[in-house]
Amino acid sequence: MKISGETFRILVPELQVSFECGEDEFLLAAMRRAGLYKQCGCWGGGCGVCKVRIAEGLVLLAVMSREHISSAEEAKGFVLACRVKPRSNLVLDNLIC
Repeated sequence: MKISGETFRILVPELQVSFECGEDEFLLAAMRRAGLYKQCGCWGGGCGVCKVRIAEGLVLLAVMSREHISSAEEAKGFVLACRVKPRSNLVLDNLIC
């Protein structure tokens, strides 16, 4: 798969893992390529399986189900990895792989 545009470094300190994600790529696709989330859910924001917290960095958010990410959680950095694209290098935590 060719990644167009800018590529960002994604760091997961709790797992001692880093990988790259293109600006036009959903975070979950890059995570799966890096060996994380081998069992994925719906890929559309409806199941909540790929819930992570963006500890540092900027992302472009697509619509996420409030059933899985409340407004309060979103304010704390929680997102669904299948519904975000990086806009800077990221640091992630709270992965459930």
